Parts: sequence; structure tokens; C-alpha cells
Amino acid sequence: MMTTVLVAGAGGYIGIPLCKRLIENGYQVVAFDRYYFGTHDVASSLSPLALSVHGDIRTISHSIVEQVDAVIDLAGLSNDPASMISPQLTRSINYDGACHLARIAKDVGIRRYIYMSSASVYGQSDGTSCETDPCHPQSLYAELKLSVEQALNEMRDDAFNPVIFRSATVFGLAARMRFDLVINRMSLMAVQRGRIEVDGNGLQNRPFIHVEDVGRAMLAVLEFDFDAVEQRIFNLGSDLLNYNIRSIAECVARLVPGADIAHNPTTQDSRDYRLSFARLKDILGFTPIRMVDDGVRDIVNYLRTPATPAPSPTCYTTEWYLSLMEWEERLDRIRINGQVLR
Repeated sequence: MMTTVLVAGAGGYIGIPLCKRLIENGYQVVAFDRYYFGTHDVASSLSPLALSVHGDIRTISHSIVEQVDAVIDLAGLSNDPASMISPQLTRSINYDGACHLARIAKDVGIRRYIYMSSASVYGQSDGTSCETDPCHPQSLYAELKLSVEQALNEMRDDAFNPVIFRSATVFGLAARMRFDLVINRMSLMAVQRGRIEVDGNGLQNRPFIHVEDVGRAMLAVLEFDFDAVEQRIFNLGSDLLNYNIRSIAECVARLVPGADIAHNPTTQDSRDYRLSFARLKDILGFTPIRMVDDGVRDIVNYLRTPATPAPSPTCYTTEWYLSLMEWEERLDRIRINGQVLR
């Protein structure tokens, strides 16, 4: 059994519950992250078995990676809007950083490597897309995910054969909560405003997966014997979780009585795809167990708990990145000899 796993992006929405699950299943964890969103959620969620390392995947060293048995790469600016804040920075982190980490992992002999790609690489599709179908990315974020996949494929050999997950849109309650993901955002709007906003007509299709099921899938890959299996790219989600956006809004409205649905006709989302998850089920034997209703109920109950604080700025990824960049510029303007107050 591989005992130590490096999780790059450990301080994020997916990373924290993943690290916790790995620890609960007997793994030691090196939790590597820039920690843009702070370290409190990590410290309060993970046991002493997790070694927290503050760093950047663009400069991660051989000495860190050679300590571990497996690598899971979740790192990067994590959605379409965030990627457009600074395309140059996004390319540097999401592509250059991902390739740098993979090359180091290959150099030190890591045999189990998992890369978190995105179902957004498919872009637009008339049918149900499987892993061998053409990709038509609609954003820089998706283009870079696909480019990293291609780079990993070029690195493949008998000793280094990465597993790539093309993940559906994630939802569900987590320690480092995100309210900029569609199901989470709609749940928040329903509770706070009694109004669920839908971009365009809501007929655009999207696959989903619960954040806890992402962790289960990662664990399944770590423990799977790939010796007789050639396929290494898997759509991550469930056939039961292919929805159009309007159906998601209707589901949330059903679980939050009194919430209305409103359409924003001027903000049409061009991403539209349904996925097949047959390969995931047939080869890995993996099926998600948390459905949309489960995730919405958890979020609604959390928001309605009197002790729950208002969502913090870190719950909105793009806005938080913009705030960090603005504060960096302000501090740069007032520094003297590298100091702000001293």
C-alpha cells in the first residue's frame, strides 16, 4: 500500500475533504498549497498526520516530491472567470505549474499520479460525450486543462502512467466552502433571497459530482491495480447526475419552499455537454453515491443553523483573487525599503 500522498491544492474546496478522507483510510498526507484562502480550515480539519507545506507548484522541489509514494494534483486557478483575471498568470500556474510538478514526479519515480482535469474540456456537444470523443474547450481554463492532459500523455511510459479525471462540476458542503459553484450558489440564493437566478434559458446541460465523491474516486484510484488496464482518462461523475441548469434550479426550489426561479436572458452560458461515465463504472467499479438532493439539503441546513456565519469573501473564488491582487498593488505603493509599517 502506498502510505504517503502529496496533495497539491490541499487547502481548497476539494483538497481539504480529500486529505481528511486519505488520513481516515490510513494514508499520510503532505498537504501542499499556496493557501490563498488561509490555513484555518486546513488546521481545523486535518489531523497531525498531515504535513502542511506552504509552496507554489511552479517551484516545487524534488526534495518534497521524493518523500511521497503518490501525487494528486488539484492545484490551479479553479474556474473560468478566475482564469480570465490574468491569462498570463493562469497559464503560468495551471499549465506551467502542472507540467513542472508532473516532470518532477516522473523524475523521482512516482508511479501513481492523478491529475484533476475538467469536463469543461468537452465544451459543446450534441450528444453524450465519452473519453474518446473530440474536445471543444470554450474557455482559457478548459484549454489549459486539455493542454496539461496532452503534456501528461507525452510523458507517459511504463514507469509513469498518470490517471486523468475529467471532473463534472462539483457541489456540496465543505470546510473551505465555495458559493460560486452552480448548485451551491443556487442553494445560497434560495435561502438568502428566496430567488434562484438562472443564466439564459437554463437548457444547457452539465454533469455534477458531490465533493465527497471526488475524494472517494481519488481513493479508489490509489488502491486500484492498473496492471491490466490501458485506459487512464476517466470522466468523473454519474449518469444520474447529468442535468440541465433549469432542472437544478427546480430541484433547489423544491427543497426550499417559497423560492422562485428567475431567468437572466442576457447571460447565456455557452458550455453545454452531457457525459458518459461507463468507463469509470466498468473499469474502476466506481459510482458516486451522493445525489443533488443530498448536497442541497446539507447546504440549506447549514445556512439555516443559527450559529452559521455569513459566507466569507473566500467563498467566492474570483472575487477573492481580485481582492488579493488589489491589496498587493496597494501594499506595493506604500512600501518603503520593502516594509509597510516597520
